[in-house]
Amino acid sequence: PRGGWPADASQANNSGGFEGWFPPCPPSGTHRYMFTLYALGSPVIATGETAAIIADIERLALASSTLTGTVRSD
Repeated sequence: PRGGWPADASQANNSGGFEGWFPPCPPSGTHRYMFTLYALGSPVIATGETAAIIADIERLALASSTLTGTVRSD
């Protein structure tokens, strides 16, 4: 499996337009980053715009949890 993911797993594009996760690279100042984990009872077919995919995930979610992190860059 790719990166420890199951062979039948897929990823949607991130806000930068690429698949996968990229670390934050904020301009100077303090920035908040929110990461949400969803527990799903069935697969989500990741097609279409990001907003539509997130809406499908939220509709199918059995539970979710959000972690907010703060990054300060000088």
